[in-house]
Amino acid sequence: MPLDNRRKRRDATIAELAVQEPLLALPAVAFPAVLEVQRVVSRTAMVAFEGNRYSVPPGIVGQAVTVRARLGELHLEIISPAGRRLARHRRAPAGAGQVLQSEKHARQLKASVLDAFTTARPCRAKQNRPPGEQALAAAAGLRGEQTAGVVIDLERYAQLAQVAR
Repeated sequence: MPLDNRRKRRDATIAELAVQEPLLALPAVAFPAVLEVQRVVSRTAMVAFEGNRYSVPPGIVGQAVTVRARLGELHLEIISPAGRRLARHRRAPAGAGQVLQSEKHARQLKASVLDAFTTARPCRAKQNRPPGEQALAAAAGLRGEQTAGVVIDLERYAQLAQVAR
């Protein structure tokens, strides 16, 4: 690369100034970059990240959480909307399809599923019946329609047109 011999000041060229400028040494470790993404907790209390699934407590199903992964670290954190750390897992290789579930989260999920079971009778299924004559007449009356066999009432359109003027 050719040196820049343009005059910057009267006493030195740009190339001479560049030689005199001290440079800092390179840092010992890489810049601690952090990857943060928003994810929604699935019905199975799992959070998807980089092709893997990580467990969280079952009480936050359907909520958005933040997955935080620092460059070069072996673990990732899952943070609640309030800023609390919900889980810390070993970071699986991207796209490995691994499911990482802690024993504590597995026990909590099993307990919440078992708590949801009941011995009560299921709800009686509601039958879907079409509305009867009285219901159709009441609905037509609420809409201001006549039910005496008139299909199109042009008089009603004329009244509406006069009100609009």
